[in-house]
Amino acid sequence: LREFCRTNASGMRYPMEQAGIWADCIRQRTPIICNEYAAHPHPRGLPEGHARIVRFISVPVWRAGRIVAVVGQGNKDRDYDSEDVDCLSNLADLTWDIIDRRRQEEQRHLFQQIVATTRDMLALIDRDFRYRVVNEAMATALGRPARDLQGTRVVDVLGPDCFERVVRPRAEKCLGGEPQHYQEWMSFPALSGRFVDITQSPFRDDQGRITGYVVVVRDRTDMKSIEQERLDMERRLLHAQKLESLGVLAGGIAHDFNNLLMAVQGHAELLAERLTSGSSHHAHLGPILDAARRGTELTNQLLAYSGRGVAKITRIDLNELVSGNVHLFQTGLSTRVTLDVRLDPGRPVIEGDAGQIQQVVMNLILNAGEAIGERLGRVVVSTGTCEADTALLERSRIPEKPVPGRFVYLEVADTGCGMTPDVQERLFEPFFSTK
Repeated sequence: LREFCRTNASGMRYPMEQAGIWADCIRQRTPIICNEYAAHPHPRGLPEGHARIVRFISVPVWRAGRIVAVVGQGNKDRDYDSEDVDCLSNLADLTWDIIDRRRQEEQRHLFQQIVATTRDMLALIDRDFRYRVVNEAMATALGRPARDLQGTRVVDVLGPDCFERVVRPRAEKCLGGEPQHYQEWMSFPALSGRFVDITQSPFRDDQGRITGYVVVVRDRTDMKSIEQERLDMERRLLHAQKLESLGVLAGGIAHDFNNLLMAVQGHAELLAERLTSGSSHHAHLGPILDAARRGTELTNQLLAYSGRGVAKITRIDLNELVSGNVHLFQTGLSTRVTLDVRLDPGRPVIEGDAGQIQQVVMNLILNAGEAIGERLGRVVVSTGTCEADTALLERSRIPEKPVPGRFVYLEVADTGCGMTPDVQERLFEPFFSTK
């Protein structure tokens, strides 16, 4: 055949308006018989090296109402007729079926490779909620070989709670023709605590009937963690900026106010030195000096908050700090509130500023008394040590969580109305108050 026709047809393409005799059956959409090529009314010529044509026949191959290929034959030793058309058409149909089946097998094999190697979890589930096809990623997450999952009920793999709460409601909508897309925290038999992106699409047979659905599960836990870290970082940055702004404001106010207090305290002390002890005005100087000293303590706290103050760090016995100020703490409560002090005999010791800690405890007790109001109630102040694990420390409202270990605690509990979640979120916000 190569000696008879030396045309290199590989890669040759022609637009329909330029194609030769073999395209006539496409243009006319019917088999073509030409037993005298030399008398053909519209010859288009032949490619270089093409065999001389005496007579020819060409038939279209039809599939689903469209021509998918053309088969031609030429130079029979006698004229072509309808029997040749039938014979060539049958041969063309058989040849195309073989080609199409091979293409489908190649595509199926290629698709199976894609499904098997993708990192996404894929499964085909029928209307009875049984696995029909499962890729390796899904089988790994479910903790079973893929072949063992075929025909297994979804509820038996994921469990009744996950199936009824997560899978069934959306799967039933999908089986009704409505594709589903959602994100969910899920635990698989061999993969727990994962944040996944799930897509469910109806699966239809050749007649267009929905026989099941295809589920694609993408693990986005790492992306979720990165996004959460980014949000936490932004929140910490905003919190730091807010504290810095408040610190600058508090420092400026404290500095100016401290200058005024120094003038009041200085003049009061000079006046006290000049007045005799029996003077009627001497009794009024004591409250003035006490108020000035308390005002100085407040400004020192503001300066400490703004970073300009100096904390006096010493070893503090919490039991001594609490027991030595019980009378002071009691004065901040109404007579209808009982103060109950429960101290750890182990005498927990910490390092800190005793004045600041005393002020914190006093503020907590005052807030506890206000939460109880005019009702009968109890405020309990207790000290001790405890082992704090990660789960316990995660409940802390401070942004930076400490390392798990042994901790000293001072606890103030009351029988008051408590705090709403919104108030708890702002617990450590400077100058925040519900009053």
